[in-house]
Amino acid sequence: EGLVPNVSLILISGFAWPIPSIVCGIVYLLGRILFAIGYARDPILRVPGSVILNVATGGLLLFSLWSIALMQMAI
Repeated sequence: EGLVPNVSLILISGFAWPIPSIVCGIVYLLGRILFAIGYARDPILRVPGSVILNVATGGLLLFSLWSIALMQMAI
């Protein structure tokens, strides 16, 4: 459910910030794995994974907005 928006954010932010985009994508993936493991054991244990993937998504959003701003200034 959150994969398509995050891949889009990785692609957009990757124009100006390729390394931070990759790092945020990997952190998102690790958060998603932790979320799934926690959910399988006990639904309350999904919270740490959820926090990690939301922080990664927030980072991707900020880098994407920054990347768009840089592209607009270049025009």
